[in-house]
Amino acid sequence: MTTGAGFSPPLFYSRLILNIMLDKDYGGINARPGQKIGMTIQEVKDFIKAQKRIKGFSFDVVAGDNTGLQIQLPGTAKVLLGIICFPGVPAVSGSNEIELKINNEIAIEQTPARFLSADVTDNDFIYLPRPLSGNDDISININNVTVPTTVELALYYI
Repeated sequence: MTTGAGFSPPLFYSRLILNIMLDKDYGGINARPGQKIGMTIQEVKDFIKAQKRIKGFSFDVVAGDNTGLQIQLPGTAKVLLGIICFPGVPAVSGSNEIELKINNEIAIEQTPARFLSADVTDNDFIYLPRPLSGNDDISININNVTVPTTVELALYYI
Protein backbone atom coordinates (compact mmCIF):
# COMPACT_ATOMS: atom_id res chain seq x y z
CA MET A 1 0.00 0.00 0.00
CA THR A 2 1.36 3.38 -1.05
CA THR A 3 -0.05 6.63 0.26
CA GLY A 4 0.91 9.57 -1.95
CA ALA A 5 4.41 10.67 -2.90
CA GLY A 6 5.66 7.06 -2.88
CA PHE A 7 5.25 6.61 0.90
CA SER A 8 4.84 2.95 1.81
CA PRO A 9 4.17 2.47 5.56
CA PRO A 10 5.68 -1.05 5.87
CA LEU A 11 8.77 -0.03 3.90
CA PHE A 12 9.06 3.21 5.88
CA TYR A 13 8.91 1.36 9.21
CA SER A 14 11.35 -1.31 8.00
CA ARG A 15 13.82 1.42 7.08
CA LEU A 16 13.19 3.21 10.37
CA ILE A 17 13.93 0.02 12.35
CA LEU A 18 17.05 -0.61 10.25
CA ASN A 19 18.19 2.96 10.87
CA ILE A 20 17.68 2.54 14.62
CA MET A 21 19.54 -0.79 14.62
CA LEU A 22 22.41 0.73 12.67
CA ASP A 23 22.24 3.99 14.67
CA LYS A 24 21.81 5.85 11.41
CA ASP A 25 21.71 9.55 11.98
CA TYR A 26 20.02 10.96 8.89
CA GLY A 27 23.20 12.96 8.24
CA GLY A 28 25.38 9.82 8.03
CA ILE A 29 26.07 6.45 9.65
CA ASN A 30 28.08 5.80 12.81
CA ALA A 31 31.29 3.79 12.82
CA ARG A 32 29.51 0.81 14.42
CA PRO A 33 26.03 -0.28 15.55
CA GLY A 34 25.23 0.53 19.16
CA GLN A 35 27.61 3.47 19.37
CA LYS A 36 24.95 6.00 20.39
CA ILE A 37 23.87 3.93 23.39
CA GLY A 38 27.41 3.18 24.50
CA MET A 39 27.66 -0.47 23.43
CA THR A 40 31.02 -1.97 22.53
CA ILE A 41 31.42 -4.16 19.46
CA GLN A 42 31.51 -7.25 21.70
CA GLU A 43 28.30 -6.20 23.47
CA VAL A 44 26.58 -5.83 20.09
CA LYS A 45 27.80 -9.30 19.04
CA ASP A 46 26.61 -10.79 22.34
CA PHE A 47 23.22 -9.11 21.93
CA ILE A 48 22.84 -10.57 18.43
CA LYS A 49 23.87 -14.07 19.60
CA ALA A 50 21.22 -13.94 22.34
CA GLN A 51 18.35 -13.43 19.86
CA LYS A 52 16.05 -16.32 19.00
CA ARG A 53 16.56 -18.17 15.76
CA ILE A 54 14.23 -20.42 13.81
CA LYS A 55 14.93 -23.51 11.75
CA GLY A 56 12.15 -25.15 9.78
CA PHE A 57 11.80 -28.79 8.85
CA SER A 58 9.61 -30.60 6.38
CA PHE A 59 9.09 -34.36 6.55
CA ASP A 60 7.28 -36.47 3.97
CA VAL A 61 5.64 -39.19 6.03
CA VAL A 62 3.81 -42.35 5.01
CA ALA A 63 0.82 -43.83 6.79
CA GLY A 64 1.92 -45.60 9.97
CA ASP A 65 4.97 -45.09 12.16
CA ASN A 66 7.74 -42.82 10.90
CA THR A 67 10.51 -43.15 13.46
CA GLY A 68 13.94 -41.66 13.88
CA LEU A 69 13.46 -38.60 11.68
CA GLN A 70 16.56 -36.58 12.48
CA ILE A 71 16.59 -32.87 13.29
CA GLN A 72 19.90 -31.07 13.01
CA LEU A 73 20.31 -27.68 14.67
CA PRO A 74 23.48 -25.59 14.22
CA GLY A 75 26.35 -26.24 16.63
CA THR A 76 25.87 -22.73 18.02
CA ALA A 77 22.41 -23.65 19.40
CA LYS A 78 22.60 -23.51 23.20
CA VAL A 79 18.94 -23.50 24.29
CA LEU A 80 15.89 -24.97 22.60
CA LEU A 81 13.04 -22.53 23.17
CA GLY A 82 10.13 -24.36 21.59
CA ILE A 83 8.36 -25.93 18.64
CA ILE A 84 5.46 -25.11 16.34
CA CYS A 85 3.51 -26.94 13.62
CA PHE A 86 2.00 -24.64 11.04
CA PRO A 87 -1.76 -24.24 10.49
CA GLY A 88 -3.12 -25.64 7.27
CA VAL A 89 -0.68 -28.54 7.21
CA PRO A 90 -2.63 -31.79 6.67
CA ALA A 91 -0.90 -33.45 9.64
CA VAL A 92 -2.11 -30.71 11.97
CA SER A 93 -5.74 -31.13 10.99
CA GLY A 94 -5.59 -34.92 11.27
CA SER A 95 -4.95 -37.14 14.28
CA ASN A 96 -1.22 -37.60 13.77
CA GLU A 97 0.88 -37.98 16.90
CA ILE A 98 4.34 -36.53 17.41
CA GLU A 99 7.08 -37.61 19.79
CA LEU A 100 10.19 -35.42 20.15
CA LYS A 101 13.41 -36.76 21.69
CA ILE A 102 16.33 -34.58 22.69
CA ASN A 103 19.44 -36.49 23.76
CA ASN A 104 17.31 -39.56 24.62
CA GLU A 105 14.91 -37.50 26.77
CA ILE A 106 11.33 -37.59 25.54
CA ALA A 107 10.35 -33.91 25.46
CA ILE A 108 7.03 -34.44 23.69
CA GLU A 109 5.34 -37.81 24.12
CA GLN A 110 2.67 -39.10 21.72
CA THR A 111 0.97 -35.71 21.33
CA PRO A 112 -1.51 -34.92 18.56
CA ALA A 113 0.18 -32.52 16.13
CA ARG A 114 -2.76 -30.11 16.28
CA PHE A 115 -1.86 -29.40 19.94
CA LEU A 116 1.47 -28.01 18.71
CA SER A 117 0.01 -25.58 16.16
CA ALA A 118 -0.21 -21.80 16.30
CA ASP A 119 -3.95 -22.19 16.93
CA VAL A 120 -3.34 -23.21 20.55
CA THR A 121 -0.93 -20.47 21.63
CA ASP A 122 -0.76 -16.69 21.59
CA ASN A 123 3.02 -16.88 21.34
CA ASP A 124 5.23 -17.62 18.36
CA PHE A 125 5.76 -21.20 19.51
CA ILE A 126 4.93 -23.82 22.14
CA TYR A 127 7.39 -23.12 24.97
CA LEU A 128 9.61 -26.15 25.58
CA PRO A 129 12.97 -24.97 27.00
CA ARG A 130 15.82 -27.47 26.94
CA PRO A 131 19.57 -26.89 27.22
CA LEU A 132 21.60 -27.89 24.17
CA SER A 133 25.29 -28.68 23.87
CA GLY A 134 25.81 -27.94 20.18
CA ASN A 135 26.22 -31.65 19.42
CA ASP A 136 22.74 -32.91 20.22
CA ASP A 137 20.79 -35.95 19.08
CA ILE A 138 17.32 -34.64 18.23
CA SER A 139 14.79 -36.89 16.57
CA ILE A 140 11.09 -36.91 15.93
CA ASN A 141 8.71 -39.83 15.56
CA ILE A 142 5.43 -39.28 13.73
CA ASN A 143 2.57 -41.74 13.86
CA ASN A 144 0.62 -40.81 10.73
CA VAL A 145 -2.92 -42.19 10.81
CA THR A 146 -3.89 -40.57 7.51
CA VAL A 147 -2.68 -40.88 3.93
CA PRO A 148 0.96 -39.97 3.13
CA THR A 149 1.46 -36.29 3.84
CA THR A 150 4.02 -33.63 4.65
CA VAL A 151 4.58 -32.56 8.25
CA GLU A 152 6.10 -29.12 8.65
CA LEU A 153 7.42 -27.74 11.90
CA ALA A 154 9.90 -25.22 13.19
CA LEU A 155 12.19 -25.22 16.20
CA TYR A 156 13.01 -21.97 17.96
CA TYR A 157 16.39 -21.76 19.67
CA ILE A 158 19.10 -19.46 20.93
